Amino acid sequence: MKSSTKIIAGVSFFVALCAWGFVGGEINNILSRIASVNNLQQQITSAQSVAATTASLRKTFLGIGEDSHIFDSYFVSATDTPTFIGNIETLAQANNLNVSIASVNISSQGSEKELNITLSVIGSWTNTVNFIHLLELLPYGVTLGQVDLTSSNSSGLHVSGGNSEATSWRADIQLGIAAD
Repeated sequence: MKSSTKIIAGVSFFVALCAWGFVGGEINNILSRIASVNNLQQQITSAQSVAATTASLRKTFLGIGEDSHIFDSYFVSATDTPTFIGNIETLAQANNLNVSIASVNISSQGSEKELNITLSVIGSWTNTVNFIHLLELLPYGVTLGQVDLTSSNSSGLHVSGGNSEATSWRADIQLGIAAD
């Protein structure tokens, strides 16, 4: 009788083990399907977000209509480059600064073009800083790539302290302006 109990116990254990394997496999299958559903839900949510953003942008651009000249004025055209440079020189002179344009060129990266201008201005601290601020406020796509400020007194020696208004300041500026 003991051997039949052992056989029954062994068979029961084997059946339970097979059932657990089947149930475990089904549980893994269900968990895998839940993960797939969650992934699909995230993709749907992302697609809905992109669709909503696209619809919003489309509505905004359609609403602009006759105001498209605002976007056109954000870029400096090749024919307007001399006028633009003249405006920068006039702006500097109006702020009591000596200005010199070192270089002007147009660079392209893919379909994007940029008018690059390297210039220097010399004047008081206040006028120099105001001029840099005015460059940032120009109604164009302006990027200040680099601004180097140096000071010197009337003898040309470097000044490390003292009255900044009595000191001559030089700003070497690299500008990038969106071009078309």
